[in-house]
Amino acid sequence: MAARADNSSGVEIALQCSGENSLDQGMKSGVGQPGSRLLFAGSKEEATQRGKRLVCMHTDPILELSVESVYEAFDGIPVVRRYSRVKNNGDSPVGIEFMSSAMLHGLASPQAYERELRIHLAVNSWMAEGQWHTLRPSEMGFVDGNGRKHRAGP
Repeated sequence: MAARADNSSGVEIALQCSGENSLDQGMKSGVGQPGSRLLFAGSKEEATQRGKRLVCMHTDPILELSVESVYEAFDGIPVVRRYSRVKNNGDSPVGIEFMSSAMLHGLASPQAYERELRIHLAVNSWMAEGQWHTLRPSEMGFVDGNGRKHRAGP
């Protein structure tokens, strides 16, 4: 049975499998199949020794894949760890061309990305580990859904 677009739960991760078409042209790795046709299969929340874990589960009925998006929060610090897992539940091998670690939505209204969001990342080299940088979304190349680069607001 083919997954219908109106049953899609939205893109939680960007996932492109061998032999599948992509909505993006060329070498972009933004939206692929089965990533954009994943169906929400449930979620579970659990306590951990250091905080909480939320697991969002998705499936692709065509390739028989299960995808888990894991969010871990830690007591006392405003940090979320995010990672994804893919499992092949079918009998046929499936090649993964690329998989993102996250496609995050709802962090700010699109008009306020530049004003409200800052991305913190650590740059590590053999001589200088943990060099933290704070950047606006546009400084990291983020674009809106129409391919326009975000610009700083007033």
